[in-house]
Amino acid sequence: MWVVETHDPERVLDPSNAESQFYPELVAGLPIRLSAAGPDIRTGQVERIWYSHADRGGQIRATDAISRMAQAEVPDDTILSSTARNRGINAINASGIDVVVGPGVIGGDPDVADLTAEDGYRVWQLIARTAREVHLVPYIDQYDRLRYRAWAAPLSRGTVIASPELVDLSAWTSDESLFSVVRVL
Repeated sequence: MWVVETHDPERVLDPSNAESQFYPELVAGLPIRLSAAGPDIRTGQVERIWYSHADRGGQIRATDAISRMAQAEVPDDTILSSTARNRGINAINASGIDVVVGPGVIGGDPDVADLTAEDGYRVWQLIARTAREVHLVPYIDQYDRLRYRAWAAPLSRGTVIASPELVDLSAWTSDESLFSVVRVL
């Protein structure tokens, strides 16, 4: 899940504003795409959108493929492949969620140890566990597709935060939940 805070004194993104050019499309389930002077940064679906008159802005809460996979269970009778990428495809297809798996990893789809779905896995849990076993990192690309990369090949989206005005900059990254946070004060 991710949250976009809006500064919107004209109420353009207020779902109750019938005068807005986006009325009545501002609803849950709406596709959302974040871009910043270049390629898309992230895509997903709106989970909730609201507006505060007091704050003259609002928030848009959205989910991406990781959120959907973290909630979906892999049925106990699912037959799991013996390769990392195909095992992820098996889990996604068996759970019935709509997540596209992007092209494979350079060097092929590595073999993984046998595993049964009877242990009660959620889709993302199974994908992340399998990927770690063969030193891969699963991630969601800017088109909301599941992709894999080698652990030794960090992902760079080419985004740079730089300014002589920065007072303090800290970055925190976690491979457990696969996200980065940058805070600038």
